[in-house]
Amino acid sequence: MGEKIKDLSTFHIKNERIVIELNEGYDPNYAPFDIHIQSSSLQYYLTDKDYMKLASVVATARRQLLSLKKLGDK
Repeated sequence: MGEKIKDLSTFHIKNERIVIELNEGYDPNYAPFDIHIQSSSLQYYLTDKDYMKLASVVATARRQLLSLKKLGDK
């Protein structure tokens, strides 16, 4: 795996600290960067392109959930 460039973000789930790291890509010809989502009990690695897809899906799901909640409040 490539060298860590910097931490992008952190968040907590219960008492578990999750870190999102930007790293150099394992194979620069395949992807220039890797994203590591990790904690003391989890390690998940994605290419920068796959991370952007994941972030887009999560943001869309959040927006749709909030929209459904507004409809349910009426």
